[in-house]
Amino acid sequence: IVDPAAVGFDLLCLIGIAMQLHSQENIARARAAIAEMPEVLECWHVTGEFDYILKVAVRNRADLQRFILDRLTPVPGLARINTSLVLGIEKSTTALPLEPSPQGKGRRT
Repeated sequence: IVDPAAVGFDLLCLIGIAMQLHSQENIARARAAIAEMPEVLECWHVTGEFDYILKVAVRNRADLQRFILDRLTPVPGLARINTSLVLGIEKSTTALPLEPSPQGKGRRT
């Protein structure tokens, strides 16, 4: 696992995008475009205010501006883009909680 800051990627962002129209064609085009963007580390399809949340790594504010204006904004079917800058990472893990949950203890099957 590479430390992004150690290789010059000092800015981590969470970008919420809302689709303009939820047609299969718009969704497929947006997903295909996002999949081709190397800055996007992860893309989550979510419920709530946005349709997708992107985890994006860029080198600096100028790269973020280029990413938003030149790569993300032109994607057909996007209605809104909301960017949050990550100030600090308090926890980051890939470990799953494989131990039984407290609710499952003492149950009979």
